[in-house]
Amino acid sequence: MEEPYVGIKFDYAEALKISAKQLFRSINLPILNNINEVHLNIHDGLDGSGGHSIFNQKGSQETNNIIMYMFRVENIQTRDRQVIWTNPTHASASSCRPVMLLLGKETRENCTLVRDLQKERQN
Repeated sequence: MEEPYVGIKFDYAEALKISAKQLFRSINLPILNNINEVHLNIHDGLDGSGGHSIFNQKGSQETNNIIMYMFRVENIQTRDRQVIWTNPTHASASSCRPVMLLLGKETRENCTLVRDLQKERQN
């Protein structure tokens, strides 16, 4: 991540591609054999957490807060918006795919990263 941010970020488009490929392999819907185009309805967001232990290691950041930006596939739809699959565990942490981990508290400045990540997703 670029200064002044401390964290890690994965390419959003690549994460979507990998997750979609894994999803299609795992659900194995026969209807997918007869459809040329599908749409994945994606839900994404930012979540912060605090109270993490700080270990006294040389060079470690002085924060006990972490922000995570993640996404999940809510459903799969046909071109005419017919839902052919809905995520049965949409509220589960196991359905979420992290894209970014950032050290620190949620602020107006670092929340602008969300807008940038959503633009990345649109492209």
